Amino acid sequence: MATIETDADVVRVIRENPRILFRALHEDPELLAEVRRLVLTEEVLAMPAQLADVIERQDRTEAQLAEVIRVQNALLETQNKILADQDEMRQTQNKLLEGQDEMRGDIRAVHGMYRRQHDDLGRFRGNYAADAARKNDLNIARLFGRRRGLSRIAARPLSTEELEDMLAANATVLDELELDDGAWDSFQRPDRIVGVFRLGGVHPQFYIAIEASYTVEDYDVKRAADNAKILRCATGLRAYAAVAGVRISTRLTSAVIGDVSEYLDSDNEDAALWYALAEERMEPPDAE
Repeated sequence: MATIETDADVVRVIRENPRILFRALHEDPELLAEVRRLVLTEEVLAMPAQLADVIERQDRTEAQLAEVIRVQNALLETQNKILADQDEMRQTQNKLLEGQDEMRGDIRAVHGMYRRQHDDLGRFRGNYAADAARKNDLNIARLFGRRRGLSRIAARPLSTEELEDMLAANATVLDELELDDGAWDSFQRPDRIVGVFRLGGVHPQFYIAIEASYTVEDYDVKRAADNAKILRCATGLRAYAAVAGVRISTRLTSAVIGDVSEYLDSDNEDAALWYALAEERMEPPDAE
């Protein structure tokens, strides 16, 4: 059997009978390690460790990739849920908007109803005030009659035709009053203009221009005062302004005097006598 003692022996054995070398390397681990060290480069020797490190890093990368995929899937699931929630929110928002539109319509309807009721109540109160003034024109006339020494009097309302004839017959003189155009219109359509007569007499002693309103405002006073000015100018007789109502507006700036003596003594052509109407008579009867 060939012996291996030198490097030359190793080369010779490899060339002639490699089986002997393999057997020897198998039987001598130290020799096998020495041969590996001599035959293989450091890079080759390091390859198993490097390969193991690569494999370990690959395993870690695969684990990280799996975690990334898991996170991505979770994000996609969350995103899909968010989109679904957004769709649900949009549907809810659309329903709310539809409800708001419906509510606005209901509110407009309620406002319209209240506005109509308010307008109806205003017209109702205005009509009641005019009717109450008509029923009280003789009482208002008596206030002035007593101051003039007239105890038995009658009050007769002037018709639209009489008022229009009065304007037409005195147009030139009335222009000198320099009243606004609205004064001529309100004179032809007043709430109440009455001539006051001695009981049984045919010639008026004086006139009263009455404006009636539930709440007396400045324009009521102005209408009554302007009508009284036209009557004085057109007839040459005394004419007095009066406003009848339940209350006086807090915004009122015109002169309104509650006592007939004070009104007459004031000699203020722009003032009006205040005649209070009973509020309970201004309300409609309770519905049965």
